[in-house]
Amino acid sequence: ADGDLGGEDRAGSRLPQQLTDRVLGGDPAQQPGRAGARRAALVAGAFGGAQIAAHHQLLRGRIAAKDAVRELLWESGAGPVFPAEVAVGKDHDGRPRPEGPLAAGLHLSLAHKDHVAVALAHRSGPVGIDIEPVTDDPQALERIALTPAERRLADALQARETTASTGRAYWLTALWCAKEAAAKAAGSGLGGRPLEWAVTSAPGGALRVLSPSGQAHLVHLDSVHDLSARHVVAWTGPPPEDRTGTVTPTSTEATHGS
Repeated sequence: ADGDLGGEDRAGSRLPQQLTDRVLGGDPAQQPGRAGARRAALVAGAFGGAQIAAHHQLLRGRIAAKDAVRELLWESGAGPVFPAEVAVGKDHDGRPRPEGPLAAGLHLSLAHKDHVAVALAHRSGPVGIDIEPVTDDPQALERIALTPAERRLADALQARETTASTGRAYWLTALWCAKEAAAKAAGSGLGGRPLEWAVTSAPGGALRVLSPSGQAHLVHLDSVHDLSARHVVAWTGPPPEDRTGTVTPTSTEATHGS
């Protein structure tokens, strides 16, 4: 994968990977030879620019979802699984759901923004993942989505940084992204009430998000880059003790980006 972030978190999760348009074939107009030119002409004739962009986003999300499920199945001993063997449908709430004899019963979450898509699959319980570009309007994000305590948390997180690699806008975006990921895992979405989802710091650089019903979600963070912007990725899944019935974490989840 292009831009592989590599490594595992404390819970044994595969960290997100970034795959760019080069993996997907990119813009057909940029492909060499007559075949690329013909394909570009056909696509341009059938769809407008906005429709093409939307189609590419959906395609990225679908590829990321299939890859996350396939890697989880591989780690579970299923061996090589072709993308065609993993269908991605929707449940009654509109959330992505793996289908087929191999993937039935797995939990899946995906998100896409700009040229990047990410997905997370898990066997034991609900998961949530979100991706957002670092905001270029911090004041609007503060006003709409973050409480005064969360704004102070963003200041504190920025103050802890030993390098200048991230700024306050990054941490404001990370808090918002964490709320989105937790709300996906809860199955409810934010419901237009982002201020009712409370974010606090957690050990190991993670965040803890408390839902309006009192359910806590431990959310992990990372970032990916593409040509357009830097993006924050936030994801959450079952607590380690819920994965195998013990407190021993297991490597049973996979995340991929495209």
